[in-house]
Amino acid sequence: MALDLGDIILLGIWAIFIILAVLFIYRTTTKNREANILSLGVIFGTIGISFAAYRPFFPKESFVYSNYWIISNGIFYLLMYFFIYIHFSLADRAAPSIPLTVVLAGLLGLGIGTSITLLSLAEHPSQLIMINDFSHDSLKFLSFLYATIVVWKTWKVTEERNGLIELLSLIIFLITVIPAIIGNYFKGIGISGELFMIGDILSFIGIVLLTSNYIINPDYLYRIPKPLYQVALFNTTGLTIYSKAVKSKGIDIEKIPTQVISAIITAVSAIMKEGISENTRLLRVEATNHTLLFSDRGDITAMILCERPTYFIKKSLDHFLKFMPNDIIEKLEKSVTGIDDETVAQIDKILVKAYPYIDFI
Repeated sequence: MALDLGDIILLGIWAIFIILAVLFIYRTTTKNREANILSLGVIFGTIGISFAAYRPFFPKESFVYSNYWIISNGIFYLLMYFFIYIHFSLADRAAPSIPLTVVLAGLLGLGIGTSITLLSLAEHPSQLIMINDFSHDSLKFLSFLYATIVVWKTWKVTEERNGLIELLSLIIFLITVIPAIIGNYFKGIGISGELFMIGDILSFIGIVLLTSNYIINPDYLYRIPKPLYQVALFNTTGLTIYSKAVKSKGIDIEKIPTQVISAIITAVSAIMKEGISENTRLLRVEATNHTLLFSDRGDITAMILCERPTYFIKKSLDHFLKFMPNDIIEKLEKSVTGIDDETVAQIDKILVKAYPYIDFI
């Protein structure tokens, strides 16, 4: 069968997208950046573009050939947009905003629901197609608008090159909604095909920028745009066996007075020591402006003091303990007086590995 120029271009885009998706998942895995949520979005997007790219190889009377656009736009791209929203929400908050998540989940359900209905009908009512297009365009726009706001807030403070590339790619995704809306709702103007192609080209540019940014520097997935102040380790004796004052790179903060930090660590040590007999573990302590987060591995507890914690701050604290070799864990568990300078230096390196965007104060 003969392929036209548009089909060949789409196959080329599909091949590049596959390479980027594989490299992204490989790099985040080897760098211990468990970007499971964003990886799911990438996988759904890959499946969606695969239906569109391989549509010409199916017989024209086949189900896939006639309905590929519904399968791609109305199911897999919707899932991709939703998981992209979840990722950036967790980069900004400890948990996604319930009202916004309900709205986006509603658009996701509306899009998938109308897609399934359209796939089950021999004829495609224009009203149902319009609802399907609305859910697709709205979910895409809101997801990338939210992501753009999150990244803008971080870049405005840090002014890092990776943040600028990330911001640019998300703005491009936002712009792609414009030709899609014009093409969807004004198909009678006779140039909708060209508009969709413009949107596809812009989306491809955005995908290349966003995924390449993360492939080159997977640590940027865990960029911590929140002030961090102190990291400490405790064992079952309640002893503070490691403590370091830290700050997020690119973020100027007023240092918390030393006596306040000392009081916090002393109080945590006492609570932990008292709670051991009852097998009680601290999980989180919140004050007006600051939060203490905790993570455990065996008899070792890690603590971080921060402002407005995000999901990834807690995730990185879990990684901090996960990255520690067993011999260091055993040494920390047995310590009753403290640890030597060599072990402190080893733990410093592990902390920077878990939080690549911190400086020691």
